[in-house]
Amino acid sequence: MSPRTARILKLVLYPLFYLTCLLAFAYLSFPYDALKERIVAEFDRKQAKSVRRPGEQPMRLEIDELDSYWLSGVEIEGARLIIPPKPKKKKPARRGPAAALGAFGSSDDDEAPEEPEEPSVLTIEHATARVQLLDLLVGDVIVEFEAEALGGTIEGTVPYQSDGDVEVELAGLQIGLVEPLRAMTQGIPIYGELNGSLSLTPKEGKFSQASGRLDMTVTNMVIGEKGLIKVPGEAIGLGTKGVELPAVQLGTLAIAANATDGLLTFESFGARGRDFELTGDGKIKLAESWERSQADMHIQFKFTDLYRESSDAAASILGRPGDPLKPLIEQDRDIRRSKTEEGFYRWHLLGLLNNVDFKPAGDNSSLKPTAKPRPTLRTPSPRSGASSTPSSADG
Repeated sequence: MSPRTARILKLVLYPLFYLTCLLAFAYLSFPYDALKERIVAEFDRKQAKSVRRPGEQPMRLEIDELDSYWLSGVEIEGARLIIPPKPKKKKPARRGPAAALGAFGSSDDDEAPEEPEEPSVLTIEHATARVQLLDLLVGDVIVEFEAEALGGTIEGTVPYQSDGDVEVELAGLQIGLVEPLRAMTQGIPIYGELNGSLSLTPKEGKFSQASGRLDMTVTNMVIGEKGLIKVPGEAIGLGTKGVELPAVQLGTLAIAANATDGLLTFESFGARGRDFELTGDGKIKLAESWERSQADMHIQFKFTDLYRESSDAAASILGRPGDPLKPLIEQDRDIRRSKTEEGFYRWHLLGLLNNVDFKPAGDNSSLKPTAKPRPTLRTPSPRSGASSTPSSADG
């Protein structure tokens, strides 16, 4: 080796060795505990700024452990998103479809139900996220992530303050583990397996003008636990007594939507199971923040004749086919106004995704309610509803 070659190698190798050692020791000694605290503090700060209503509490984030993952990523163990209950309402609440799926209606004189005191918690058992180095070389920060949560996996890529597409794949998520969903249905569980994908391409870096595709399916959907739905008696005007209804088999819920210039239009939205039928249509105007997106949709649903005749309790609450008496579910004024001639309960979903308003959109939705005496209704027997349990879903 000539002296000139040796001198060139020293000029190249010594700085390279120094840089390698610097990166290695920085990687091994990086303060991940401080980074964890910074991530939590930054999330909590942004959530506190998003609070807009009096008495509303922000969501909180908790992380048990955060460590390195490959060269440009982090690994998280035990992350929890804590969603506080909504502020209590002092005036009667409009329940919307939850009255039929949850408490199966209420009387017009009912006071607003108390909101749950305990917060809902979404738990991520394990997650990894790393910056893609090849995209970083051209100035784009694209984060690739994978998480184990809700009994399944969530994986994909998302840009961070740069151009890039959002790609998300969902596999095997158990909706029964989504605590906020149970709170929406007043504690009555809903089960099913969620699979699907979301792809969005922003225009000029703005997701409010994005185009893309949404495809989701929830298979084997069931409302109720161990074959029964336990309905509190006060929810349907039975004093302190309650009733038990057969679990509702919904089958498979399929959702497909296409986004163009920030407008997500639903091409299909529905489920048709043995006990229940649901259809929907409409649009969502996307915003930079998902919860600030605007919904303008209609959904309608009804229980099948087979389910309504499955027990005396179901017949009294939902009505038997051809029975002239109003069922207990229609004691609720909004439920009555949402009914269509085909027997569906139709609703208009309007507003921000984090605060959607359900308005009745049935055949008589435009009529002002009149004060009429209520018909005498049959009171369901608690034992009669418990004697009939459905078989497995056909969806």
